Amino acid sequence: MSALLLTGAGLLVGVSWALVAVLGSAGALLLMLDASSKRTVTLVAADAATEWKVLLEDCLQPLARCLLRLAVKTTADGKKEELVSALTAILTAALSLTEARRSRATLFRRVKIDGQDCLEPHPMFTHGRGDEPVSQFFPRRGEGKEVWRAAEADETVFYPDIRINPPPGMDMERERAYVCFITTPIIVSGRVEGLLTINATRAGEFSESDRGVMRVLGVLAGVALATSGGRWPEDGGH
Repeated sequence: MSALLLTGAGLLVGVSWALVAVLGSAGALLLMLDASSKRTVTLVAADAATEWKVLLEDCLQPLARCLLRLAVKTTADGKKEELVSALTAILTAALSLTEARRSRATLFRRVKIDGQDCLEPHPMFTHGRGDEPVSQFFPRRGEGKEVWRAAEADETVFYPDIRINPPPGMDMERERAYVCFITTPIIVSGRVEGLLTINATRAGEFSESDRGVMRVLGVLAGVALATSGGRWPEDGGH
């Protein structure tokens, strides 16, 4: 399911179309399978098509409608309302990559704390697993160094199992409910304005193609912010 979405979004984020060739080769090989195997493949394809339809209808179409409504709003209040809807739809789409009961999607916003830049969880935008995100990332402090480096380099990072391969500088002494995550930057006019991240409690919940999906959703979050003037909802206190 995620691979299909990644392929469809390739034009947006410059994803290699080599995946199309791989899928084409796989399709050729399927013609060589016996009748029993063909039946199995047909059932798998039907399941994948069903999942894609659910993703398209339940996640991507609502997000597209939110972005369209946001684009035509002419008042600040109207834009703010639609921005909330669009960002909520982005979290819903991110959660579709895995089972919501084991995952958590969060939007981080860029703020100033004691005169320093910081990426912190937006209080309005965490969906999924019940535990709340608590991390604050500063550019020159602890875990924040690598987070800011990746964000400013416009990198979408994927760590399948932090117990085996944690990010540079991650505090492994701190107890965490998750073991894998994907994080992508939200950039407006060349400036990091936030992060979109999803994590899960079990290794293997995400794949490389999911990294591409998150990349697309991060870009769309940036489009939503830019369309509404670049300000996060209810961020006036910072």
